Amino acid sequence: MSPTAHLNGILLPILLIFFNKDLLSTTAHFQHVGCYQILNDNGNLGVLMELTDNLKSQLTPDVCLRLCVEFNDNRNKVLNYFGLFNGEQCYCRDTVGIFRLASFDCMASCPGNWQISCGGSKAMDIYFIEWENPPVLQTSMSHYNCAVHCLHLDVKLAGVTNRTSCYCGSGLVSSAVRASAGVCGRPCTGNQSEICGDAEYMLVMKVV
Repeated sequence: MSPTAHLNGILLPILLIFFNKDLLSTTAHFQHVGCYQILNDNGNLGVLMELTDNLKSQLTPDVCLRLCVEFNDNRNKVLNYFGLFNGEQCYCRDTVGIFRLASFDCMASCPGNWQISCGGSKAMDIYFIEWENPPVLQTSMSHYNCAVHCLHLDVKLAGVTNRTSCYCGSGLVSSAVRASAGVCGRPCTGNQSEICGDAEYMLVMKVV
């Protein structure tokens, strides 16, 4: 029998499925905010994303967005900005910046698309992350809490990962791969008798 959660007395059957972490893409888009001066001594760069040689050659705002969305999965808060610096670095950030510059100060082309700028030698192209269904991070995460949250958003799938993160979506990405239950064995922070995925895997619940 499938586990169930209920809201206001209505039973919500939950189908537990185990997939790789990227199946429920928290859909996100980005909006360019501007070119901002970088002051290294103020520590305002943000969190530097490690890039493989392949990613370095493909770096664009889309690539940086994907890295920061993945990085947010393991955060206790969501970083809502990302920045591209000197045509070769991607940073996840929680602020825009202090000193806005003219667009010509961000003239370093992106390796993955030479028609797009990826900052400059002393400047960063800053983007705002527009979440469609942003992940919910709770210190008391449980299957019920995540399912109810996604029910209110009127979507059919809820996913928990890394013990604390809840994602909502309307479907699975085409690259989703089913995995064994053992890889999702970390207990939920809000209910130690339930499992809430892992750093690399997500437990998905179908909310009906």
